[in-house]
Amino acid sequence: GYGYGGTAGSGYGGSQSSSGYGGYSSGYGGYSGDSQGSAKSKRDPYEILGLSKDATFSEIKKKYRELVKKYHPDILMGKGADEEIIQEGTKKLQEINEAYKILKERFGEK
Repeated sequence: GYGYGGTAGSGYGGSQSSSGYGGYSSGYGGYSGDSQGSAKSKRDPYEILGLSKDATFSEIKKKYRELVKKYHPDILMGKGADEEIIQEGTKKLQEINEAYKILKERFGEK
């Protein structure tokens, strides 16, 4: 019985948990770098939506709906667009949504 206790203790070691932690922190670093990259490429929300700076909110909303129809991946897929166009559309739609959100907040719309 005595020998058993000793080996269990030495096997326990705990080295695994520390290496796992290191892996986690490096993953985290990659994530934060990524979010900085996207912040730099912020374009003007009016420019993204193709509107002039004096557009009213109802004009913005109308344009937003047109663009969503134009770039929505489901709609592109329905038209038989190829994978590349659908991916582009998805990226464009993210920009459009982002721009619309910014303008909505600026106009104090819910």
